[in-house]
Amino acid sequence: MAIFLLFPLQGYAASWTLEEGKSQLIITNSFYHTKEFFDKTSNKQKQPKFTKFESDYLYEYGYNDKLTIGFHPRIQRISQDAPSGRNLSDTGIASIDAFARVGVFNKSKIFHDDDALVLSIQPLVKLSPPNNSSNKNFSVTSDQSDFEIRSLAGYSFKYLDNYHFINAEIGYRLREGDPSNEIFFDGTLGVRFQDTYMFLGQIFYTSSIQENTNKGVSLSNPLDFELTKLQFSMVKEINKKYSLQLGIFKNIDGENTGVGNGGLVSLWINF
Repeated sequence: MAIFLLFPLQGYAASWTLEEGKSQLIITNSFYHTKEFFDKTSNKQKQPKFTKFESDYLYEYGYNDKLTIGFHPRIQRISQDAPSGRNLSDTGIASIDAFARVGVFNKSKIFHDDDALVLSIQPLVKLSPPNNSSNKNFSVTSDQSDFEIRSLAGYSFKYLDNYHFINAEIGYRLREGDPSNEIFFDGTLGVRFQDTYMFLGQIFYTSSIQENTNKGVSLSNPLDFELTKLQFSMVKEINKKYSLQLGIFKNIDGENTGVGNGGLVSLWINF
């Protein structure tokens, strides 16, 4: 059964663990902008233009065939127009994630000879640097630590001489301090064609457990919110070591968060 060289960009390489001694680094640059936000009733409201540039570095290492460990730092630049003419902005390290993905089930020939099902779990700790911004309410860092646990399931299958996959993840995030804890669901469909191309269709859903209507909308660091985002991208495998990804994404529904859309470019490196 072939092991995919091309993993989904988000979701920490999906449900699959890396082979022992293998490493993967995904360097992503993305841009997001919006002039609207979803209010607490999911209606769109106008707001001053908000933009975010992000560079993130997702590194994973196969400690053994059933355990993959990794870290994921993010650097952001955010800005927003202000009616006074003095725009808000901040730049810095937004967060650093440390995680471990443990494979708990891996079986081939589920429905036919060319398919496989994998199940795994992944604990994660998110660390955020101190908020040293001159405007504490407009900062790239949330100045808090979060703990997350997610369950992952991946199914790969062969169709028209290429391997494809479906991946689903569900999780819970315990947030330190004032923000409400969150639940989330991520889904990915990966369709490979012409041997070196893969199309990725993804949906990301996040929702706070409790709603506090006294909290306002914060696009720099959302507090209690709900968001559904769609992302579509194409990955080109240049060779066995390098792959390139281009994609677009859009926030299609939510509460107390931005509308908007953006794009991304990623370089995937296998070691």
